[in-house]
Amino acid sequence: MGMGVESAANCAGAAMLTIRMLGALAVLRDGVEQPLPPSKKTRALLGYLVATGRPQRRERLCTLLWDVPDDPRGALRWSLSKLRGLVDEPNGPARILAERDTVGYAPEGAQSDLFVLRQVCAQPLARAATGTLTNIAASIGGEFLAGLDLPAQPDFQAWCLAEREDTRRQHAAVLEELVNRFSAAAPEEAVGHARRWVELDGFEAKSRAALVGLLVRLGRRAEAEQHCETGLRLLQEGGMPPGPLMAAARELRRRPSPAAPVQAVAGPAPTGTAAPAGGARRLIIVDDEPEIGWMVAEYLGRHGFAVRTATNGRALRQLLAEEPADLVILDVNMPGEDGFAVARSLGVGADGPRILFLTAAIDVVDRVVGLELGAEDYITKPFDLRELRARVRNVLRRVEEAAGESKSSPAPHEPEVEPTPVLRQEIRFCLAADRVRIAYATSGEGPPLLKPSNWLTHLEFDWESPVWRHWMRELSRGRRLIRYDARGNGLSDWQVEDLSLTASRRDMEAVVEAAGLERFAVLGISQGCATAIAYAAEHPGRVSHLVLYGGYARGWAQRDNPAELATRQALVTLMRHGWGADNPAFRQSFTSLFIPDGTQEQARWFNELQRMTTSPENAVRLQEVFGSVQVEALLPQVRVPTLVLHCTGDEVVPFEEGCRLAMGIRNARFVPLEGRNHILLEDEPAWTRFLAEMHAFLDGADGA
Repeated sequence: MGMGVESAANCAGAAMLTIRMLGALAVLRDGVEQPLPPSKKTRALLGYLVATGRPQRRERLCTLLWDVPDDPRGALRWSLSKLRGLVDEPNGPARILAERDTVGYAPEGAQSDLFVLRQVCAQPLARAATGTLTNIAASIGGEFLAGLDLPAQPDFQAWCLAEREDTRRQHAAVLEELVNRFSAAAPEEAVGHARRWVELDGFEAKSRAALVGLLVRLGRRAEAEQHCETGLRLLQEGGMPPGPLMAAARELRRRPSPAAPVQAVAGPAPTGTAAPAGGARRLIIVDDEPEIGWMVAEYLGRHGFAVRTATNGRALRQLLAEEPADLVILDVNMPGEDGFAVARSLGVGADGPRILFLTAAIDVVDRVVGLELGAEDYITKPFDLRELRARVRNVLRRVEEAAGESKSSPAPHEPEVEPTPVLRQEIRFCLAADRVRIAYATSGEGPPLLKPSNWLTHLEFDWESPVWRHWMRELSRGRRLIRYDARGNGLSDWQVEDLSLTASRRDMEAVVEAAGLERFAVLGISQGCATAIAYAAEHPGRVSHLVLYGGYARGWAQRDNPAELATRQALVTLMRHGWGADNPAFRQSFTSLFIPDGTQEQARWFNELQRMTTSPENAVRLQEVFGSVQVEALLPQVRVPTLVLHCTGDEVVPFEEGCRLAMGIRNARFVPLEGRNHILLEDEPAWTRFLAEMHAFLDGADGA
């Protein structure tokens, strides 16, 4: 490059040509931003040539960015002509080097934030000047080539995702180094870098622990507690050890609050801790992984419970001999004496303590064994600490009610207990015609409403998800909601041969019979609409009313839309290669389509939902089945009152498909909803409109 790292970082703005790659792609001449070509693929070509830093074969570039029907060679020539005018020097050497077989980019005399970051991270960061690191951190405007995604070009997308991960790690390393340098002498400046580090690496315990420690030193206790709680929850959701964040949490609890004394978490280690006084509910956490036990104890202790910890059955029995417990939260997979054996030895269900299993044993057989032993509840890992707290309170509330205590009298140290009844679901199992086990759930009371399964459901996880829980709450209001996990999904059998629409209809028939339904309303969502249509056409006497939201009668491979077909095929390719990976960036491709306006929390939940709900193989098979759906011939056979709703900007199922549904079903009423989300979120106006239309439609049917 002919320019040192430090001088390059300080003089980037004055360079004749500067290409910014970290954040949205930008090209500047003498500090003035230049207009970019409107073609996204042309911009992607520039980013690829600059980032790779070496000549690329023309065939490689053609297959990377264009499909055969697009005339790749002609498209490449056109894009190169646009890039020459953008980056070549007016009176100097060319930067776009186009040979007969190769194309490259000449960086000499130009500057790029990507090159600076790579250069400084190529050597130990301890050798870099503080000013250099500070300038680099300030210059990074976002992720690598932010917004420059080409989901229909899987090879480019995979390369881009890998580069984003590399630059994210390098950026995090720079921020960590700055936090370490400033933490002692300039903690205020260190906090700013620590915040960016957490934003960049929120699932890294080290970054959150560093921020918590700095906030405590600066006297910002409330913010430190918030980051501590959020970090512990996210790490638990991601199945990652809390490590240094747990140490920071313990240190935070040892420091007295200016407003009130801190309650200590009781347990065998460290010794000498005392349980909160004043009648707090007494819990014992039993887990052979001490860090998990401490994390749960730390969280519940801050919410008014007196918590002790143990790592095996012997230690648990010793603690119970010293003082009884209101509830034991017990792991199953422990070496030697497992949780089931421990529960039996304690006489659960007779005069023994109340048990809540918290375990990674997710098999349905384990779940059934645990509940039949007399456990009050069974929660699988990974779990949400807020859900655990809610379930613990529910168990203790039921115990109080059984003992004749007042339902409206909260425990002294549980100010968060809601006085209103908590909506609960009951999960059961039935067998389909081909002996596949199907899990179904019921909630609420009133006229029955059956919801066929849709893309990737999980009866338990959906119940707490910020993406789906408002659906469960509102659909159960004044009605008995019945929903189920499709074969290959959630709590239903994953190892199945037949995932066809016919099998899906038979699963619905099995649930109808198992739930004892005679005549009922049906709500189809997305892929569930095709199942609902097939069932209504086959069993017209059983369905009273039909509501179809975000659905279609012809799958994505049946719509004669080359662009959509290419996008879907690219997504299937991504699924084959990245669905099971730890990096959620692959699943984020789907999340961005389903809930483009979702918050970060909602996106994290939906990413995790996809990982938990099915295997990579089943995900690919299901997408291919959805592409082959064709039930247009059944639409005239649907003779029940039908309401069709569809978002105008739906990026998963085109708005036109909802219109086709309504046109094909006799006397169907169509309601367009303003919005882009395929799954309606609680805070968007389209959700309110959807509820009003659906309730008016179904309530009128109930009163008829």
